[in-house]
Order: sequence, then structure tokens, then C-alpha cells
Amino acid sequence: LSLSGLEVAQAADGRAAFDYLHEHELPDLLLLDMRMPGLDGPELLRLIRDDIRLQTLKVFAVSGSAREEFAETLPVDGWFPKPVRIDALLTAVQATTPPRTIMA
Repeated sequence: LSLSGLEVAQAADGRAAFDYLHEHELPDLLLLDMRMPGLDGPELLRLIRDDIRLQTLKVFAVSGSAREEFAETLPVDGWFPKPVRIDALLTAVQATTPPRTIMA
């Protein structure tokens, strides 16, 4: 993503991502791994959607698992199976809004 001219911030796990979202200016888009250790993707997504400041954040989910493996309907703006096709991801990113900052 950074090679495509996007500014990218990274977090090691869900807790670090949640902390980042509260300590920095919001990114234009969150690329969320659904199977992170500790605070996993579905848990982080629930926290984001329950937080008034974060609930409109665009979230693209990434997973090696099928979307159907997640019991609830996940309120995400896009779903990308692993391995992620970077061309498809870039197309989706550019179609949402002209993003400047991505958190992965």
C-alpha cells in the first residue's frame, strides 16, 4: 500500500490498533485482520462500531477464513480473502474515498 503512495500506520494486534485510533488522528480506512491474537477482528470491530467517534470509520476485513465462519453479520465495508490481491484491494480503497491514511 505504501508503495502505491498511501500513508500506512500499523498495529501489532487489536488492542494496539484500538489504542492507536484513540491516540491519533483517524485514518481514512482500517484494514482489519479478523484472526489477530488477543483482541481479535470481530471484537475490535464491535468496539469500533460502539464508539461514537469511530463508528463511521471505513473498515475492510481481511481473513484466511471464509466470511461465513463468523457467526454474526459483520458491519464491514469490504471483505478480502487471504492471500489478498493487492490490485483488488487498491481498487476498493480508491473507490471508497480518496484515502490518505490507511491503518493495517
